[in-house]
Amino acid sequence: MPNTAQQEARIKGFTNCTEYCTIMQEVRKMDFIVPISEARSKLPGLIKKISSAGKRLIITRNGRAEAVMISPEELETLEVMADQKLLRSILRAEEDIREGKLYSHKDIFKNV
Repeated sequence: MPNTAQQEARIKGFTNCTEYCTIMQEVRKMDFIVPISEARSKLPGLIKKISSAGKRLIITRNGRAEAVMISPEELETLEVMADQKLLRSILRAEEDIREGKLYSHKDIFKNV
């Protein structure tokens, strides 16, 4: 059985790995980093890359991030994830589907 110091070291290592892996996954998502001058001159091609591959584009000015361009689908996902009420509603709906609590269109509108 490992002693407390070994357990703490293992947990700390796991935490560092988890943090590192999370950071690296986020960096990989943001595939394109370009200065504003390049973004201006190559905008149609960059938009095509973002929309077709679902990539993110970071636009820099003087070496600092100024803006991020994302696909409409990713924006929608971020908006849904930010709306806790909507997320709870989606989870309840998925639970209803799993439990077979479904109604047909005719059932819903039969008395209308």
